[in-house]
Amino acid sequence: MINSLRKLCILAALPGLLTAATFNGRIFLDQNRNGQFDAGEKGLAGVVVSDGHNVVLSAADGRYSLDSAEAKPLLWYCRPSDHEPVGAFWCWGDAGKDNDFGLAHSPQDRDFTFMQLTDSHLAAPARMQEFVKHLKTLPMSLAFAVNTGDLVSSSDAGDINRAIGQFDAYQTGISGFPWPLFQVIGNHDHPSIGYDKRDINHEFYGKGLYRHRFGPLYYTFDWAGVRFYALDGTDLHKGFGYREALGEEQLAWLEKDLALLKPGTPIILLCHQPQVGIPGASSGLRDQAQLKKLLEGHNLQAAFCGHLHNNHEAKINDAPIFVTGAFSGAWWGGPNSDGTPQGYRLISVKDGVFQRTSYFNREGYNAIARVAPSAREIGRGKQTLTISVLDYGKPAELQVSIRNRDVALTPVLSSREPLWSLWTLDFDSTTWPDNLYTFEFKAFQNDKESKGNTRCLLINGNDDKDFQPEGDFVLNLSYSRADADAELLFNDHVIGNIAKGRPCGRNEKDSIAIPLDKVRRLNALTIRPAPGQKGRVAISHVFIRHQRKDKKAVNISDPRYYGHSSLSVNAEKPESADKRYFAIGD
Repeated sequence: MINSLRKLCILAALPGLLTAATFNGRIFLDQNRNGQFDAGEKGLAGVVVSDGHNVVLSAADGRYSLDSAEAKPLLWYCRPSDHEPVGAFWCWGDAGKDNDFGLAHSPQDRDFTFMQLTDSHLAAPARMQEFVKHLKTLPMSLAFAVNTGDLVSSSDAGDINRAIGQFDAYQTGISGFPWPLFQVIGNHDHPSIGYDKRDINHEFYGKGLYRHRFGPLYYTFDWAGVRFYALDGTDLHKGFGYREALGEEQLAWLEKDLALLKPGTPIILLCHQPQVGIPGASSGLRDQAQLKKLLEGHNLQAAFCGHLHNNHEAKINDAPIFVTGAFSGAWWGGPNSDGTPQGYRLISVKDGVFQRTSYFNREGYNAIARVAPSAREIGRGKQTLTISVLDYGKPAELQVSIRNRDVALTPVLSSREPLWSLWTLDFDSTTWPDNLYTFEFKAFQNDKESKGNTRCLLINGNDDKDFQPEGDFVLNLSYSRADADAELLFNDHVIGNIAKGRPCGRNEKDSIAIPLDKVRRLNALTIRPAPGQKGRVAISHVFIRHQRKDKKAVNISDPRYYGHSSLSVNAEKPESADKRYFAIGD
């Protein structure tokens, strides 16, 4: 009772809330597509309508009535299968008039493929415009596409005007997209939440601008009998910053919506953040346990997300989760750190059942991408790479070579899907020098040549006998934790020490010269804690600065991470110490 009173007091302090009103309207077939309910046009029954809190179904004549605690709620409907909106699927509710929504018939194949792109991070429209133009040249027809968040570059880190410019750029970029494009909000799509001069009273602050441009923060739509849930995984914490969670309000809405769902309806989840934990990469949504419980007993087929700028797989209940690499890769600085290119994912569904998925390069007529294993994995001995080629269900040729290495490689076609084929490449690296290898792909079809590449970190304990290091090598790092005395080992040689209790933090930087006679083609860095101590020892922002003899300088990082990485060890379990690897190029 006390908690309920407290919540009422908080709500009473918020302007516009607790001004309860009833909002009426009609869901109808707009036969002349003029956006108005005209004589002779019929209502649609059983369509979900919501304000993000309450959920109702339209009656036999298409009319609905929804009670809302907001004076001007954002009303939206769940787009039913075999229909498309006439105009927007949402509006700002007005209790003084009918809030009508028109739809038109649009048949949908029960077997369909859709595209997921994520983390586009646009600040200017050109890159998306190039992609849209490219898509229109490809001989494939998709049902729709979805962008699972971080649509814009970094609206969270600047003022509102900067955010408006980025949202303008994104909307300009996606104009003319060849298929329906659904949006999901990401953490960088929240203007000014990380800006030190934030104006929290601005109507576009936080989630405001997204709502004005794209409508509801979380919503549903149906396609060919499948219910899609677009969720908001960014929970603003006390109005500033964010936590990765759905939050009580969204979970309450989800419970109501699921209760109205016909038993057995196939479900696919869309969210920016991973819905569950990904070992070594993400802890997932804070309220993932509540989400799993709500989904129990429902026909969950699959879930898709982004956020990590990598490709991962996990499970939620018994359904697969696919974390998709970024459309922008390393924030437009290169590929994702798992070796996959800047790209997108294709997902096929057959009569309500998730079938298969693969990730692709966003460039090339025959887009190419490495499927498995992840480039985060270290290869040894005999290896098998799996490669996907977007071939539109027709024969294509694939050639593979290794940059700066003369090795005969023969990819073999292993399976064919409706839009793409999978190839396997077997090779034996047992005698190869330890190094970071670049595999280059070429696909040929219809007199067109497409290219791609991927990295492989291969370690078999073989030094490169021909490697002669030149210039200066300096290890750069920051001290982030020092619970014990420890040594820094570079190729098993001590090059520095960490004293227990030393000052730590991002500004506690150090530079350690590496003796030239200790440098190899592929180098390993680790931490060795002193015996008999407790706690953790950690460094971060680790990279090597190589000043070459020609005076050119390059930064060398572990290829499995972006630009720099961290490294830690539990002093009580020194055997668990990880390593970071640095490959010296020619």
